[in-house]
Amino acid sequence: MNEEAPQPIQEIITRFLEGHASDGDVETLYAWVQESEANRRYFHEMNNTYQASVTLARYNQPKINAAWEQLAQDIQASGRTVAHPALKRQPKSSLFLKIAASVTLLAVAGTIFFVLSKEFVTRQSTVVYNAGENNMRILLPDSSFVWLNRHSTLEYAPTFGTANREVRLKGEAFFDVRKNKKQPFIVKAENIQVLVRGTKFNVQAYTAEPAIKTTLEEGKIELYVNGMNSHFVMQPGDQITLDTEANKVSRKKVNPANFSAWKEEQLSFDSAPLRDIILQLENRYKVNIVADSTVALNERMSITIEDETLEEVLGLIQDVSTIRARRDGTNIILTNN
Repeated sequence: MNEEAPQPIQEIITRFLEGHASDGDVETLYAWVQESEANRRYFHEMNNTYQASVTLARYNQPKINAAWEQLAQDIQASGRTVAHPALKRQPKSSLFLKIAASVTLLAVAGTIFFVLSKEFVTRQSTVVYNAGENNMRILLPDSSFVWLNRHSTLEYAPTFGTANREVRLKGEAFFDVRKNKKQPFIVKAENIQVLVRGTKFNVQAYTAEPAIKTTLEEGKIELYVNGMNSHFVMQPGDQITLDTEANKVSRKKVNPANFSAWKEEQLSFDSAPLRDIILQLENRYKVNIVADSTVALNERMSITIEDETLEEVLGLIQDVSTIRARRDGTNIILTNN
């Protein structure tokens, strides 16, 4: 492993890998990683070792025992001895604090790591990040940052950063892509591909939603739509929407910050159609919202949501419109008063 990073950086890396990093931590880590290639390698070595440690801890005891027995036989054949450790479930923080020891173990005991990782690598031919109820921040092997919205999935091949820089998205993510003129960054989502050299943009591509939106904050990107011969070059402030039901593409100027506010646990709608607002509320609050035939789903509203409850949000919508909301079991029913 490369020379160790300063203690404050190591602590930030710990919090980042455990999912407890603050916005300030992420900014500090990003700046430090960008300072040098050595820093970038150090972070990814720590990340890889951390993941390996977690993998070791998750394996069942019989496989652990078999691996240690095999290692013991190999070491005894060389005239040395080995103690069989008792494996206990450890908190992630404990695992990470012992990464340096894990690196030594993996270097000396290459056999056990091979035995334990062979099946894992075979099954895990794709690296997958799956955000659950909370947003997720990801630092990719090329030092690009990704903010993954809740209930979204990002995946890429283990060769990312060497063979290519290609990711696949289901859901919504904000990308801050590291510049690399020789190797473009490609995002594949529902019916679209986004080609990037280095920029900041948001992609919203939920499988259940007919509208796929790409919003550019900084730089320049090329958007390709599956089945269409032409492509679209986007400039900052551009938003391109693909209506998958009508197979139509539209472009307009927007305030990009409104479409990435979810990174800060906010939802910001600027003259957005009610249809889009409903979909975002369903995703955020995990409810089913049904609008009856009296509700105009293309009615536009401007609203910002931070830490309000669903009831408070529905009350706000009722205050600025003629829409009324009521609960019916597990559903929220919207009607036009």
